[in-house]
Amino acid sequence: MKKQNDGTITLRQLRNWCSEAHGAQTYGEFPYSFHLSAVEAVAIRFGFRSRTVRMACWAHDVLEDTARKSKDMLSAGFPRRVVSIAEAVTDEPGDTREERKQKTYPKIAGDRLAIIVKLCDRIANVESSRMRSRRKYRRYQEEHRSFKAHLFNPRDRKLLPLWQHLERILEG
Repeated sequence: MKKQNDGTITLRQLRNWCSEAHGAQTYGEFPYSFHLSAVEAVAIRFGFRSRTVRMACWAHDVLEDTARKSKDMLSAGFPRRVVSIAEAVTDEPGDTREERKQKTYPKIAGDRLAIIVKLCDRIANVESSRMRSRRKYRRYQEEHRSFKAHLFNPRDRKLLPLWQHLERILEG
């Protein structure tokens, strides 16, 4: 892939780059790109079709789950805004999952597009775990109160359908 520095990477190139960055990582029995595609599909389903959001859906786990860094993303031509969303949703260090989430939620809450991407990620994970992993599904149910307390803004009416759908599928 041609190296780009101006943030003009295409969506197709970005998808390929992210898939390559995740390498042999899997999502259950599927290649990891299955999950990234599902997150983008949730965004589109709920009307969030901007290039930035779609790219961020693919990029959201790169910094947390691969050896790639923000500078690698920028060197590949990722828009700075997409990288900043990936940085916002990347878990902070912590000894437990709960501690990591408690440190990360404030970063997400400060960036509306990061909230959208994180909601799409959570919906994709819950939809998948409902069918494939009761253990993970129960974990998302248990985490929901804190997740919502940190990220829900009742004044952001455009996000209500995402929140309503998430709560519906968490009802069990």
